[in-house]
Amino acid sequence: MCRFQSNVPQSVLLVCSFILPPLAVLFRTGCSVHFLLNLLLSCIGYVPGIIHAIYVCFYARNIPDYNELI
Repeated sequence: MCRFQSNVPQSVLLVCSFILPPLAVLFRTGCSVHFLLNLLLSCIGYVPGIIHAIYVCFYARNIPDYNELI
């Protein structure tokens, strides 16, 4: 698992969700299944990766922040 702490503002997460969706998910959840899924979705098609990144960063409440896992 990646070991870094990130207190990224939501505005940066929103911009990253559109430009580099896996990076936004990485900032939000760390190296997790959600990051790998988003990486796969972004490789298959860019739009599914964006949709998943926005969902993980802003709508999924039961996914713990990476900072809570440490």
